[in-house]
Amino acid sequence: MPVNVTSIPNVPLLHCGEHDASTGPWTVTPADLLSIVEAHTAGIATPILHLGHQGPMRDASPALGTVTALRITDGGNTLTGTLAGVPRAIAGVLARAYPQRSVECLLNHTDRTGRTWQCVLIGVALLGATHPAVKELESLDDVCRLYGVDVAASGRRIAIASAPDVAAERARAVALARARRTRSTRSISHERTPA
Repeated sequence: MPVNVTSIPNVPLLHCGEHDASTGPWTVTPADLLSIVEAHTAGIATPILHLGHQGPMRDASPALGTVTALRITDGGNTLTGTLAGVPRAIAGVLARAYPQRSVECLLNHTDRTGRTWQCVLIGVALLGATHPAVKELESLDDVCRLYGVDVAASGRRIAIASAPDVAAERARAVALARARRTRSTRSISHERTPA
């Protein structure tokens, strides 16, 4: 049975400038963008499209496609690509549920031939409620509208996301631990007893 997938062309992925990445400050230069395109053309890595940088599934999270047709636009300041092989069901909600994206790159990566690449794109994370570090990029909703792509109808290791909200995650973990400690066998049994 064929897989029902589509592509979203001309998606801005990375812009030159100073960015406050989750791993610390990162200055993206035109040379970085050129290295990404050259490494991609040489087949050093196939950038994978996935949901978020972190999550409960970690290594088991599904790939939602790949990033292809990398090129430099905007006078040499923006890396653009195509989100390819995206399941149509996912593509239909991307512009609304995951309007932003964030790149994952290897810096000063040495390949198996011994060549060192200044920057290699290895993944693109789709972001929902989290804002990306690269603020200059248009949302996917804007990209789809600009290129006349009605995604729903047509079916057609440096992480650059915002720093995680550590305080909120810790508060959630503490609340869960407190709930586990205060829960008794009786209350658990009572919850399972039909009314």
